[in-house]
Amino acid sequence: MNVQKEDKKDREVRCVIFTGLFEQPLKVISRRSGGFTVQIDKLRGEQLDQLFDAILSLKDREECYRFFDDIATMSEIHALSQRLQVAKMLMEGSTYNNIEKETKASTATISRVRRCINYGSDGYKMVLDRVLEEEK
Repeated sequence: MNVQKEDKKDREVRCVIFTGLFEQPLKVISRRSGGFTVQIDKLRGEQLDQLFDAILSLKDREECYRFFDDIATMSEIHALSQRLQVAKMLMEGSTYNNIEKETKASTATISRVRRCINYGSDGYKMVLDRVLEEEK
């Protein structure tokens, strides 16, 4: 679910992105006076730190398979991997039609990923740049 609110008084646009993995907003993107800030404050804390530390402790792909098999549903894992593939294709210049055909992602998902690429915290770019560098 995606909610956008514009407050003309503050000239602020907020975009809240929800995901099936969490019941609370995953990310709040705010824009004021041309600058963007990404806040994950609604989730930031000991529990999320523990999750990220657990992910960072994984040593190889097989450990990732084992961990994510236990911690997430197949649908959640599929949604995350689909979003990453959509981001990769968008950054390569693919059209929405090609992305939709190849990934089976909805146009709403493609648009959400596009918005994150354009206005997010550069997470997709950071990860995809690293993965592509390792492939060389």
